[in-house]
Amino acid sequence: MTASKKVQQAVLSLRANSRTLQSFAMETDDQQAQQMCNDFSRQLNQMASRLSDQIKVIESQHPVIDVPDHEYTYW
Repeated sequence: MTASKKVQQAVLSLRANSRTLQSFAMETDDQQAQQMCNDFSRQLNQMASRLSDQIKVIESQHPVIDVPDHEYTYW
């Protein structure tokens, strides 16, 4: 798996966890828990955005060489 694919998976994971926290915040009556979950959700979204911005940089630093399947050696 390429570096950019790993970062893309991390971004998706961060966004999914952010949505989970938002959902929990809406379901609870505990004001402190709501605030904490909303804060963490916002932080996860910020991290996801920053990582997402880096994908182009990573792709330029680690270009993927497209090798046709028939050129792979299978053992």
